Amino acid sequence: MIASVEGTVAAIYADHLVVAVGGIGYKVSVPRNTVSVREGESVMLHTEMIVREDLIALYGFASISE
Repeated sequence: MIASVEGTVAAIYADHLVVAVGGIGYKVSVPRNTVSVREGESVMLHTEMIVREDLIALYGFASISE
């Protein structure tokens, strides 16, 4: 499991960020009201990884309580 992601925001989309960590870009779905960052900024997200038969998704949150 991936418990958190810390890196640089490589791209921002309507429903997710791409966080660059050690040469790998992680697609992390985030609520728009949770994370307000700009491309090039550092970010640390607490994550929940969902694995289903038809989907592998990573959801990120600014705090553990979210």
